[in-house]
Amino acid sequence: MQDQISVGLSPALVWSLSWFSVFLNSLSVNSGQPHTWYLERPTSESLVLAQFDRMTTNGWKEAGYNLVVIDDTWQGTRNASGVLLPNPDTFPHGISWLAAQAHMRGMKLGIYTEPTLKTSAGKTGSEGHLAQDADTFVDWGIDFIKFDMGLVPEDQLEWRPEADTAEFAQALQRRGWKGHLHLGIALARYGPWVFKWAQSWRGSYGVPAGSTKSPGIGVDVCQSSGLEQKLQILQNWDRMMAHAADYGPGRSASFDSCPSWFADSDPAGFRFCVSLFAMGGVDMFCHSFRASGEGDANFSFSKALLTGEYVRINQDVLCSPPERVQGDCPDIHGTPKGSEVWKRRLGNCGGVWQAVLVINRDLTNAATVSLSWEKLGFQAGAPVTFLDLADGLTERVTSKSIVVPPLSTLMYKTTTSDANPSTPQVLGFAYDQKLGQSKVRAAALPSRRVVLSARSSLTGTSAWTPVSTNTANAGGTVWLGDSDMKSHNSYFYRLQAN
Repeated sequence: MQDQISVGLSPALVWSLSWFSVFLNSLSVNSGQPHTWYLERPTSESLVLAQFDRMTTNGWKEAGYNLVVIDDTWQGTRNASGVLLPNPDTFPHGISWLAAQAHMRGMKLGIYTEPTLKTSAGKTGSEGHLAQDADTFVDWGIDFIKFDMGLVPEDQLEWRPEADTAEFAQALQRRGWKGHLHLGIALARYGPWVFKWAQSWRGSYGVPAGSTKSPGIGVDVCQSSGLEQKLQILQNWDRMMAHAADYGPGRSASFDSCPSWFADSDPAGFRFCVSLFAMGGVDMFCHSFRASGEGDANFSFSKALLTGEYVRINQDVLCSPPERVQGDCPDIHGTPKGSEVWKRRLGNCGGVWQAVLVINRDLTNAATVSLSWEKLGFQAGAPVTFLDLADGLTERVTSKSIVVPPLSTLMYKTTTSDANPSTPQVLGFAYDQKLGQSKVRAAALPSRRVVLSARSSLTGTSAWTPVSTNTANAGGTVWLGDSDMKSHNSYFYRLQAN
């Protein structure tokens, strides 16, 4: 049973297999040659099945991670008709069978391809077969496609990111595919066309001054600790948040991954990354060398961050873009400096909460940040409750100054005292995507009556038809839907507290 109410509209919660189960030995992106990979444990059918089961038993599925993506290295060759086939040694039953196994477990399956002759791992790509591969993925029952462009250098003239994406996406649309298309492109190539075709995009270009990493590799990854890693994450976050006004339901940015083992070496750095992921409302791509991360030394810590309040903010049903309210826009091409405050409206808590993120960009000095009630949308002198996501402590204050360590973040959920429980609140939107959801969960003020309504489009003038009604319990949780929702023909759903 899915535990998130905006399935497909909120950012994807993904457990991705393969990308971090391999070691990158050498990279020659600028010469256009495939990456050289050394496999620690090749992605396989048995590994994917084990991941399904582990995610179900250890709480990840309950927290909303119901999608497993098979990253690069699954591909075999093409048959005489040009149909792409999986590697028969590692996927003996085929991908269609594996997708059916996922659906039987209430899970979803994603897959990887690139519009190049060879993928980043040197496997069979989709060049010359974009529409054909799109048809194949639909036939297999795939729910999520990572359409990557990691191998193509930024200055390669024949690269056609918009045209290739359009050809691939149009083939999916012709088949009526209702899954999630994730696009990996260079940040410099971002444009309004991205969300014409895709539900999320990842910009992995841009390396801070002095970095030893190639500009072609995805530097937006929590794969190591230290100063350079934080700068990479922060600078790419800046670049993607420059387009925050474009984000909303069904439109989000993404980092390449958030591997749980990063918490082993640098717990504070891991929290730094997760707070940016939460505030930015980006896709959460989780990885571990060990399946579901159980073998990581700080597994309980990383899981708490990846399934707790941070992810509830990331998955918030309003999908509101974050807004910088204090501090100047940083020079994203130079050294980050200064401090800033971001806010993001939340709907999962009845519409009366918002997230607040404080960033100190100074590399060596702590920053004292005095929060502006006016810029945060509070009345001057009004009492405001702050929930500190780092320690779980709550305080109610009429003003607040925060000391933030060097190159660190602090994150809060806030609410005012003037919320009117009698005012109808739109908690957010949901849809049943491909599989059909039996129930959705909403968070509302205790004893509030919540109505689930449906119609055929998210926007438009047609009336919302009530489907299910229930009352939030003392803990503020309400379940709606069941058979009424599952049998309803409409695609989009609205949750409203009356």
